[in-house]
Amino acid sequence: MQQQKVTPLQPPTRISRSKGRLAKRTEFVREIVKEVAGLAPYERRVIELLRNSKDKRARKLAKKRVCFSFLFPVEGPGGGEVIGEMGCCGLG
Repeated sequence: MQQQKVTPLQPPTRISRSKGRLAKRTEFVREIVKEVAGLAPYERRVIELLRNSKDKRARKLAKKRVCFSFLFPVEGPGGGEVIGEMGCCGLG
């Protein structure tokens, strides 16, 4: 006896897979706020430390402030542009 063909159900993606992903609108709003308000004090200090080639100290400071070392502006995507736009010390 032949069985009926059944297509397996695709369960919906779990919210935990997409939670924390940056939406286009959120990214746009943060970009506008960054342009208007400028850098946070800890971000300015990180950039100053990087200019003076104190990379380890800058990474430690950013990790302490943000709790994730990959979130501080100089290492993240487009991070080198932050120093380059400031046009100082021949960087960028």
